Amino acid sequence: IIAAVGIWSAIVGLGSQTAEAGSGEVASVAVLPFKDLSPTADRGYFADGLSEEILDVLRGVDGLSTASRTSSFAYRNREDLTAREIAQALGVGHVLEGSVRMDDRRVRVRVSLIDARSDRPTWSRDYERELSVESVFRLEDEIAERVVSELRTSLGIKLGRHDARERD
Repeated sequence: IIAAVGIWSAIVGLGSQTAEAGSGEVASVAVLPFKDLSPTADRGYFADGLSEEILDVLRGVDGLSTASRTSSFAYRNREDLTAREIAQALGVGHVLEGSVRMDDRRVRVRVSLIDARSDRPTWSRDYERELSVESVFRLEDEIAERVVSELRTSLGIKLGRHDARERD
């Protein structure tokens, strides 16, 4: 589990800037439900699980505010709204969106962090892995932790410790 994680509010500026200590800004993000782009579109359970895992990891970061799952997931398939509009409605500085494509043996996940102020991606990454029934949760954990680490690096944030969640 990573030790430090973070996101900085887009109110202050783009991801290349850093938050000033004591500025009073609260880093905030909404994790939207990931889209299932698999050929048969029957892997929504995995896409939702991954979105929830990332949200859960982000929730454990001191100094970071996250929109609730219920509020964020209400925007599933809302192609009529921009990321900026969704962020404004949820009161967050960034939106994390993504997609999942799977075949019988591989999964490819694309994740993008959108700056609410500019309505433009701050970064986007692809993760591709072998998939098995035994590795689904491990894969969710790995991708969630990598995404959170990317957020911290991309935005140049130093936040408090991440919670050390127990894993069985």
